[in-house]
Amino acid sequence: MLTLSKKSNTSSLFFKKLVLKHLKQLEVIAEKRFVDPNLTQESIMYALEKLEEKNWLADSYNNKSSRFTTYLITVFKNILEDFARMKFGRPQVPKWVKAGLVNLILYRLINMLVRNLRFSCRFPLK
Repeated sequence: MLTLSKKSNTSSLFFKKLVLKHLKQLEVIAEKRFVDPNLTQESIMYALEKLEEKNWLADSYNNKSSRFTTYLITVFKNILEDFARMKFGRPQVPKWVKAGLVNLILYRLINMLVRNLRFSCRFPLK
């Protein structure tokens, strides 16, 4: 059994408090990513478990590279993406798109428009 030194344990508690201080902001990010409230709560719990496994980012954060909030949001979004891939799998291109170049261009254009609409609206599209 590994024992943590008092210094690393204190550092971990400090970073845990920092993460929990930003919890409301992280919830907003998760709500934008997943429309369903149950899925949002499930993704937040998954992300908090992963952050706890990563020692609340105490070991990986380098304060010279960026602000902690920026680093936390980036890691949180990556964890949400991992959760979505675990839950739904990776998005795949439909077979009709593979039929030709025009179909591929049309498919990418539609995806770009839908993505822009989702992020420009106050309420995300379902």
